[in-house]
Amino acid sequence: MLTRSTRAILIAAVGIVLILHSFAATGIVVGESTSEPTTHSRNDAGLIKPPDTVDSKSSETTLSVSPSTVTSIVFLAGHAYSGSSDPLEHDVRQDIYETVHQTSGIYIGDLRETHDLHRSTLRYHLEVLEQEELLASETVFGKIWYYPAGSDTNQLRAALTHEPTGDILEAIARLEPVSVTDLANEVDRSDSTVSHHLERLEDKGLVEQERGSTTVLSRLAPEARAEFETTSELGQWTD
Repeated sequence: MLTRSTRAILIAAVGIVLILHSFAATGIVVGESTSEPTTHSRNDAGLIKPPDTVDSKSSETTLSVSPSTVTSIVFLAGHAYSGSSDPLEHDVRQDIYETVHQTSGIYIGDLRETHDLHRSTLRYHLEVLEQEELLASETVFGKIWYYPAGSDTNQLRAALTHEPTGDILEAIARLEPVSVTDLANEVDRSDSTVSHHLERLEDKGLVEQERGSTTVLSRLAPEARAEFETTSELGQWTD
């Protein structure tokens, strides 16, 4: 992860490159004359006389900066973060931080929908919060899960929030011990899909499988069952 000083240098360097690129693309026009060509006359001695007047427009300099440069500068200014400031002084960053803490963990896709932010903007603020050790992240079921720093990843909550493992876990809680075929019928998925997710849930320590000669029965692991029974927010997790 980049340090604060390194990040600040990179932001400044990108800004300079964007400005120089814009100048190269749009051009800087210097000394562009907008007057008619100057005519000269000769005096009685045959010497060339200088013109009586000089069109001031002939020495004008025009500096052209593209709108994209202005946009880039504004973007950088809005995203610039000084490591010496409080990261939660930024309203959007404060809202993101509070959402992660209130939910005890959330996938980045759900976080983006909750706050209606552009992907790059959301990732920037999350990087700042991770850099300041206010949030932590982990890839769970193939997606990035953000949770409060200093706490363990809530594997049960992450699984319940993920599709379709949430439906499978709830079905197991209602029907355990339950066969793969019955689970597949309950959640309207194929047997192979359910078997795949059961293996992942077993790896996470959330499900136990009893393999017989003709069938496999699944049940919640004791820790997961205890959390199901003691958590009043279960319904909110899977809405």
